[in-house]
Amino acid sequence: MARNLALSRASSTDANAQMNNENQDINDIAYNAYASWKHWQGEHDLAIMGERYAQELQRAGLPLASRILEVGFGNGDFLSWAHQAGYRITGVEINPAFVESARLQGFDVQQGDIAKLNFGAEKFDAIVALDVLEHLTKPAILEHLRTYNNLLAPHGVVIARFPNAASPFGIWAQVGDITHQTGLTSDTMVQFGLLSGFTMIYGGNAARSYRGGKRKGLAIIKRLTYVIRDLMEIFFGYLYFGQRVPLDMNMTVIMKRIEP
Repeated sequence: MARNLALSRASSTDANAQMNNENQDINDIAYNAYASWKHWQGEHDLAIMGERYAQELQRAGLPLASRILEVGFGNGDFLSWAHQAGYRITGVEINPAFVESARLQGFDVQQGDIAKLNFGAEKFDAIVALDVLEHLTKPAILEHLRTYNNLLAPHGVVIARFPNAASPFGIWAQVGDITHQTGLTSDTMVQFGLLSGFTMIYGGNAARSYRGGKRKGLAIIKRLTYVIRDLMEIFFGYLYFGQRVPLDMNMTVIMKRIEP
């Protein structure tokens, strides 16, 4: 009986290892074509994205000239916006093509897993991870957050955005990318924070864009849409959970480093 149990456990371990290897192989293939799939080629309108970025940093109370590290900077939109806005920005990315592109633009970036990189004695006021943590397994998320904690200055913050797994509208974003590994909510991030030395100071809908662009009247329509969405959150939240529950597709959490 004991031998059969041991064989069963060994078989299960081997199967899990094989599954992890297969997932990594799929991720490697997907990341090689990620920029094309995301339609990241060409120029980007930083004004559209910058509106959201500014809101997220204002929520965190970050003044200009704050030292920021972006994890998984991708096509470099946030790097460019933060630099233009007056923040001191550097970045980390696992994709070598993205790193090369950022360096050609003059950014201070490193390639590789943040947990294995050396930043010397440098400390950051904030670490920004936009659409990053959902790509990681739970153990990897915990490792990331503990690494962030070590890299932050006293009272530094983490700003993380991810698909809202607590919302039926967030599931579309979560399952729409084969490289996504873990569904996250504000409650799960509170748990991760307790295990990594953070306390949450904001957990809710990601920043919204109110810009109308070239389409006349779009800004008014957007604001009306958000009013309707807010009313839906209040109605369904209290109907099912006794409290308001964020329902936007993406969620942002801001977590503050707990001082020893």
